[in-house]
Amino acid sequence: MSAMSPESYSGNLGDMLLREGLVTNDALEEALRRQRETQQPLGRILVEMNAITESVKLNFFHKHFGHDVVSLRDHQIKDILYTYISKSLATRHRLVPYRLEGDTLVVAMEDPSDLVLLDNLKAQVGLRIRPVIASASDIEAALELYPGVDEDDALAIESPHEWRFFKYAFFPILAFTPLAAIIGMMIFSDDFQRFLLHPLWGMKTSEIIWMIFLGWGVWALLAYEVDGIFVNPEHRD
Repeated sequence: MSAMSPESYSGNLGDMLLREGLVTNDALEEALRRQRETQQPLGRILVEMNAITESVKLNFFHKHFGHDVVSLRDHQIKDILYTYISKSLATRHRLVPYRLEGDTLVVAMEDPSDLVLLDNLKAQVGLRIRPVIASASDIEAALELYPGVDEDDALAIESPHEWRFFKYAFFPILAFTPLAAIIGMMIFSDDFQRFLLHPLWGMKTSEIIWMIFLGWGVWALLAYEVDGIFVNPEHRD
């Protein structure tokens, strides 16, 4: 999808409304002026100005962009979806996660015409984004129920790929890296082999291997507890 500035796209949206006779030139100019000051979606500004109705706006977006119109009044958003989009981002852009369809996050929006926002959302979330259209009142009601976001969730939104990799890779890396390092030294380091087999220890090779795996088992258990306390506490519930 090609990048396009919000102003240029809003201009195209305004031109489309103007060509269809849905707004007057004076109303459009005033709406664009307000948009430059408030950074709000053009469609919402036009509704607030009473230049068009909410119904006209929804039908226009559905007709020209092909997105479904949904109602949020009786729709329950699953808790997991809130972890994809922070409350501050949702409030700023007037959108809420609607449902997850495989590798696609369906997002209910007031104004699905902002291509830059959709591209940025896709990059932040790490999933495909499919917009659907909801009324301003539905979005407002859904945002009021939006849970707060703690620091971990905020980090997950700001850098989703890195954070998710860290969450799921922390335990395997912490647990298995020492074992892999010891096995590597046992195979490739003559000095380490001589150290393990030194007569001072008085142990056979099999006993040494058993002690290494016993020590690693204790270490893995500690790593599991650390992972549960600091990284993935929900997995221990």
